[in-house]
Amino acid sequence: MFLNQRQAPLKAILVAIDHPESIPALLQAIQDETPCLVLTVSNSLEAVEATEEWMPDLLILDYYLSPLNGIELADHIHARKKMGHIPTIMLSDQRPHEEREINKRGLLSLGRAFELKDLLALLETAFNRSSCS
Repeated sequence: MFLNQRQAPLKAILVAIDHPESIPALLQAIQDETPCLVLTVSNSLEAVEATEEWMPDLLILDYYLSPLNGIELADHIHARKKMGHIPTIMLSDQRPHEEREINKRGLLSLGRAFELKDLLALLETAFNRSSCS
């Protein structure tokens, strides 16, 4: 059972991906396998705007967002009061320079061509991190 569904409050995830063809598969996986609510946006400005009015429990960000890339967006959101604790999964091509930036910030990383089990494991890890903060 994911996140002990009977006891855990509903979690909210902000997904920011600029490749629309990637969103349906990711959303379907999250909706089918978790009790989470998902808000999707297609660029970093929409993500910033969304977090001005709403605080997600988790961020899933595309490394290649624009105009701010995923790393810059994570830094921007985490710098805001009460948002520094939000766990973040960065979708990337897992190139060495990307992984260095992701690891330096303590973010979780998931390759663009992910398996469902890998996504679910990272969601579990991310939510466990947030409950310990």
